[in-house]
Amino acid sequence: MGDFNAKIGRDNRGYEEIMGQQDIQQADRDLPIDCSAPKKEEIRKAIKKLRNGEAAGPDGIPAEALKADMETMEEMLHPLFKKI
Repeated sequence: MGDFNAKIGRDNRGYEEIMGQQDIQQADRDLPIDCSAPKKEEIRKAIKKLRNGEAAGPDGIPAEALKADMETMEEMLHPLFKKI
């Protein structure tokens, strides 16, 4: 990625030259996307998929902390996700 950033510079000049001009058309119909809150089981599955030993995200919570008490995390996160 360093070479790419060096070529386009901080202000992104040269982007079209490197990536090419792309003519992307708008879809002719809406795609069926489920925007409802995730189910508790989906939250549990997502937490299980997190890798231990990786850097924490912007929230600063490591995967190990989320996995330590999965049931509590599920109960805390579900109402939060319902509000988003």
